[in-house]
Amino acid sequence: MPKQTRHLNKTPQVLRGELPPREKILELARGCKFVERLRKLDPALLLYTLIFGVSDHKNPIFSEIHRKYKAMDDSRDENDKIRQQSLSKRMDETMVKFLSQVFLACIDHISSTCPAELRDHYKAFKTIYILDSTIIRLHAKLAALYPSTRSRIAAGGMKISLLFNAVSHGPEMITIVSERVHDIKALKIGPWIKDCLILMDLGYYSHWNLIKIIEYGGSFVIRVKKNTKPTVISVFFSSCADIFPVLGSITLWEYLDSIPQKGIIDLFVQIGFKRRKYRNKQRRDAKMIRVVCFWNEEKAMWHTYMTNLSVQSFSAEEIYLLYRFRWEIEMIFKELKSDFELGKLRSSRDPVVLVNVYASLIRLTISHQLYKNMVRAEEIESEREKFSPKMWSTVLVENLAVFFHLIHDELFCSSDVQERVENLFRTLRYQSKRIGPTDSTRSIIVSS
Repeated sequence: MPKQTRHLNKTPQVLRGELPPREKILELARGCKFVERLRKLDPALLLYTLIFGVSDHKNPIFSEIHRKYKAMDDSRDENDKIRQQSLSKRMDETMVKFLSQVFLACIDHISSTCPAELRDHYKAFKTIYILDSTIIRLHAKLAALYPSTRSRIAAGGMKISLLFNAVSHGPEMITIVSERVHDIKALKIGPWIKDCLILMDLGYYSHWNLIKIIEYGGSFVIRVKKNTKPTVISVFFSSCADIFPVLGSITLWEYLDSIPQKGIIDLFVQIGFKRRKYRNKQRRDAKMIRVVCFWNEEKAMWHTYMTNLSVQSFSAEEIYLLYRFRWEIEMIFKELKSDFELGKLRSSRDPVVLVNVYASLIRLTISHQLYKNMVRAEEIESEREKFSPKMWSTVLVENLAVFFHLIHDELFCSSDVQERVENLFRTLRYQSKRIGPTDSTRSIIVSS
């Protein structure tokens, strides 16, 4: 029989503001048909377990999730708790949908509490998006559902395309496909891009996608692919006094090979693209667009960035600094894989793999929200600059077990845990700082 627990219906104070309240979690679970009545499985307790019940082993296993859930749930006697086979059956498409809805609810919450604008002249954008993808290896039995392209072993490959919001400092949109699906197909341009800036890697380079961003009222910065042939129209700025004028029709790469290999070049090129078919006809079109080129002395190569940002609003150096924001998502993927167990739960069942993906993303979202709030709470500017996102991720993972036990004790124990909560966050604040200031590109995002 269930035990009488007076705390079970409330949201743990250690999570207040970071996760949706318990009532919202139960509403989402019922809406997705994950649960209809609360019996032996409590969706909120399962969510806390998936997020904070970090594995004690290199590769987490399903039986460990079951044991941690039983350790979290003190509302029932030991013999009356859910069995491992029953919990395994509940890890199906409805549970995946439930976790995806929780993930979206976390995003909505972060977006509603984040600053509406970036500072200085970045206020022109509603937000800055950073887009990239990563690959995780799956069980060989999932190879037919998620075929791989680069693996030398018999295994599946799942591509996770993540749109990161640099203003709210959290994930915004996720697309899950097989490794063989090209990045370009994972990018769906629409009205959501209006008044926003998106920073993209080479995998998303497509002239038609860039044109759609422009026509929907958005802005972009992306590296130029080597196998494309933009035609140079004119040179707006050059840091070299002995720059050569543009004579005749010449591609970007031919022009860069013909000029001195040094400095910065800000120029305009023309790109060609095909419009969508209309009445079974497809016409070609062209657009003049800006390209900023930086010569890298160390690597002896040009770095080229295509953008529709105006020369009046953004200098060539500012375009380069803007693109550095894209490394934020590289660090996110590193966090997800090294600290948050993304792709480490090996299973031959597709729903279990997706549960692991969404649980990792929810954990990442909560981590970034906690970090952002902690930095803002620091009143001394010199101390605020000592916070390190990399150290924060490491320290949080080391203390996830403390979160796990605090949640359990607050829900099921009668003693006051407020002092323990304060001690935990005092430890997090101290250990997530480093002696030197943080990387400027990441501190701008958090402090804006």
